[in-house]
Amino acid sequence: MPISTAEQINKSLNTITDWTHEWTAVFGIVFNKVGPSALDNAITRYANASEWWNVRHVKRMAEIIGYDSEILRQKTRLMLSNQLLFPMAKLPKTWNTGYWWNWDWCVLDCFRWAKELNWETSKFDDPTSGYVLLRNKRRSLDYIFYAWNPETDETLSMLGGRWHQVGAICGVWLKYYELGIEEAMNMALSEWVFLNEKYWSGDHYIYAPQLPDFEVRNPDVFQTFVKAYKMKPLLFATNFPRIVVDLQKRYLSEGWRSPQWGGRYVTVHHYPSNLEERLDGMHGWALLHMFYRHFPPQTQSMMRKMLLGENMVSASEALLRSNLFNSTTNRFRTTDKADYTDAATIWGCVILFLTSIIPDTASLAIPVRVEGFGSVEWAFFNSTHFGFNYESRQVKIPVYSGKLKLKFGTKPVEARFPQDGIYTITFTDDWNGIKHISYT
Repeated sequence: MPISTAEQINKSLNTITDWTHEWTAVFGIVFNKVGPSALDNAITRYANASEWWNVRHVKRMAEIIGYDSEILRQKTRLMLSNQLLFPMAKLPKTWNTGYWWNWDWCVLDCFRWAKELNWETSKFDDPTSGYVLLRNKRRSLDYIFYAWNPETDETLSMLGGRWHQVGAICGVWLKYYELGIEEAMNMALSEWVFLNEKYWSGDHYIYAPQLPDFEVRNPDVFQTFVKAYKMKPLLFATNFPRIVVDLQKRYLSEGWRSPQWGGRYVTVHHYPSNLEERLDGMHGWALLHMFYRHFPPQTQSMMRKMLLGENMVSASEALLRSNLFNSTTNRFRTTDKADYTDAATIWGCVILFLTSIIPDTASLAIPVRVEGFGSVEWAFFNSTHFGFNYESRQVKIPVYSGKLKLKFGTKPVEARFPQDGIYTITFTDDWNGIKHISYT
């Protein structure tokens, strides 16, 4: 007899023992396995290991959910003292080997934290010189790099510049804009123009100029440009509908035969050249939920069929049948070649959560969160917007008004939401019925 999705989520969560990883700490709060103080334990773990990039991630996630503590402040001050800058400008070194790394632009929050904590204020007084240094280097090149060492002038790139590197450096410019450098928005716009000139194929954005594949980091790229669009819609309106065209072709045009699934029912690294199975479906499904309202009716219908399993395997069942899940141990892994870990397991639980929500006239109001946490963006799934309490049979979700279906049990149940907002749904014991829906 099949078990409910909620029970599967709980079984997998119960295999996790380490709640100090940044993913298990942050998502563990959502899944009601730990409280916000788990972030104190996580930031302490990373500070003790001198993993300053992860200290920044935990600090930023604490801000997002509204949690603060003396431990967080103490470890953030320690990070600020240990963060290195290049000697010629106030550009942080984000690799131990001495490079600036575009994917880790959360480091630029150091300029804000220094002021807020009144710590290392002369060191992090003004980001302008670092911005100018990086801007001038970017303008001098006709390709995109992912890392640069200003001291040796060495740039690192692959395949003539992969498309998600364009998204990464756009995130850098948006952060500089948030820090008060208005010109940085023009640099962000230039990256949008660059992406469309160099990477648009007619129905999707290609992986690299030398490789026209469908690559799995699309949610990180698109969320970054969605953020830019929300900040300056008139600037980024040109070609913005291409994102919808891409998502339809990439994920939904032929159901599970669509390119990004690679015939594997889970996301693959880059189709058709590399069919390595990856757990990046978390970002893929989040992005599809985010854009659902912008899809035409036939595309919306296909998305619902994939989630419900109408005349095909459902998205949640596809994940549980994949090489990313071990049905004996109830654990997940990030790729079909990786080890099964606590961090991957909670990531898999997030996918099961997202694929248990079937939009209709209502849809998930996924928050746009791009924070520069390395090459993967995951900050959208946080306890401000989402919640899951197995014992109380409750789920919290942000929605646009209307009706949708929830399949945390063994069959879908309809829920109605009279207005946009965050709601808590209380289910019956078997998760197949709804007792109460409350606006939070």
